[in-house]
Amino acid sequence: MTISIQNNSGASPESGYYAGSTTDVAATPFTMGSMQEYLAAEPNGSITLMFPSPQNSFNLLWGTVDSYNGVELSFNTTADPTVTGSDILNNIPNLTAGQSDALVSIGLSQPFNSVTFTSTQAAFEFDPGVSVPEPGSLALLGAGLLGLGFALIRRRKNLNRDPR
Repeated sequence: MTISIQNNSGASPESGYYAGSTTDVAATPFTMGSMQEYLAAEPNGSITLMFPSPQNSFNLLWGTVDSYNGVELSFNTTADPTVTGSDILNNIPNLTAGQSDALVSIGLSQPFNSVTFTSTQAAFEFDPGVSVPEPGSLALLGAGLLGLGFALIRRRKNLNRDPR
């Protein structure tokens, strides 16, 4: 993956790499480990990730989801519709604009080979490639936890039996 950062000449603050929060510039999307590195697209710039081969899905930690953030997926310069912060807020229950971070998986039926992040107001902070569990993995985890619960209940019943 190649990362391209675009900033207008002399613009401040600049889109780019950050570690930890920077007052009036960018706030870390990580609730723990505030020194972890992330990317921030500022209103006067953008960040584009280019993939060596076509992709059908993309995962990210979207920091403070705001309606004015945008993610555009493209295939060889042909742009697909942009996913906005409003789209995320409308599709994830209990998410609060400007206050909640979200693990997001964006998938398309047609392939894309670049993702561009933009913002028209305060910074769009994100960490690309964060692993988002697939529904099948979650179902398997749930089944395993359910099985462990039943085994624990059965074991307790056997321990509480009268030995006579």
